[in-house]
This record gives sequence, C-alpha cells and structure tokens, in this order.
Amino acid sequence: MKSVKLLTFIGVSILSVGIAHAAAQEYINVKKHCVIIKNGKVVKQQACTADGYEHAAAGYGGGFGWDFKPIKGYGAISVEGGVSLKEDSRGNIVTDHEGNSVIDKEWLDLNNKPAISRYRFPKTFKVFTTADEQKWYNGTLKDAKGKEIDPYQCYYHKKNPQYEFCHQ
Repeated sequence: MKSVKLLTFIGVSILSVGIAHAAAQEYINVKKHCVIIKNGKVVKQQACTADGYEHAAAGYGGGFGWDFKPIKGYGAISVEGGVSLKEDSRGNIVTDHEGNSVIDKEWLDLNNKPAISRYRFPKTFKVFTTADEQKWYNGTLKDAKGKEIDPYQCYYHKKNPQYEFCHQ
C-alpha cells in the first residue's frame, strides 16, 4: 500500500505531463493547516505556511517536497518523497509481465529521515483504513453531507517516532 500512496500522490503530475514528457510545479508560501500528534492524540494545531514542489518525467518517475516554516516547539519541518523507475541498459523503462513499470527506488523522508505516511480524517484524526484509502483514491469517500473528504496527509519516522506531523 505504501507504493500506492506515494504513486498516487505524484501520479497526477506524471499523468498530466502528456506529450511534454516532463512537468514541474513550484509552490511558494502556501497556507495550510498543520497538526502534531503524539501517542494518537493531537498536541498542537496551527495555521502554517510551506514552500513545495512536484516534478515528474513521463515514464521515469517523479517526486515532491514541502518545507514548512517553523512550528513552535518543533522547528522547521520538511517532507520529501519520490519514485524512480527501473531502466534497462539502453535507458528504456523495464516493465513486468502485466506491462506495469518496475519501481527501481522509492523514498519518503520526514526531516531527512526515512518516514511512513498515512491519511487521517479531518476533525476526528482517525487513521484511514485500507477501505477508506481505496474510496478516497476513487473519489467516493464522502462525509455525512455527501461532500468529498479532504484528509490530512501525515508522516512519522520509521525508527523511534517522536511525533506524527500532519498537514491539510
């Protein structure tokens, strides 16, 4: 599922490149809402600002990154990730028996250390189940009023997580 999450996040960029074969987008001073969670409980919420980027090369992979301005008590927080696809000796993308590109490398870092990502519901901060994620990817995850859910994207370190950082 980790690959699906990361690929879904940058997939829009890769799919949108079309004939151009490459795309990049830069974001400056984007207003977001940030949350720090410890032991499953929200310990800090605040408006935050971030600079970010997304890039993709059709068929070769892509990546993203966000640099959040300092959050009191936690400092500046950065999130970065991406996927590169395996190439053969002639530089062609390697595919599996179903015609899907083979991933060579994928990474996700929180403050330059390996991280895990997941989604959480707004307001309750309940972690998405696998079924919730599938519905969200398909655009069918709705709230009680029928409005599409806008989840928090959350990250925590693979080893010795001190906190979970989320943004929306």
